[in-house]
Amino acid sequence: MHVQLFVLSDGETNEGYSFNKAAPIIKSLSVSVNTIGYNAQLEELKKLSTINESATINADNDDVVYQLKQLFNAEL
Repeated sequence: MHVQLFVLSDGETNEGYSFNKAAPIIKSLSVSVNTIGYNAQLEELKKLSTINESATINADNDDVVYQLKQLFNAEL
């Protein structure tokens, strides 16, 4: 079974594990983390998504609905 997470975030870390501590865990579990950034620091979200070759979407774009449809269709 392949686990996928969809995370809507601004990319800011305010509590919990740091990226450097969480990244090896995500990598070893082969969890796909698809990130959706809204008013976000997309570079931080891209780092998280690239661990296991997942997608990052900028929700500030006008075509966000289309991008989300494409992502869900590709993943299902």
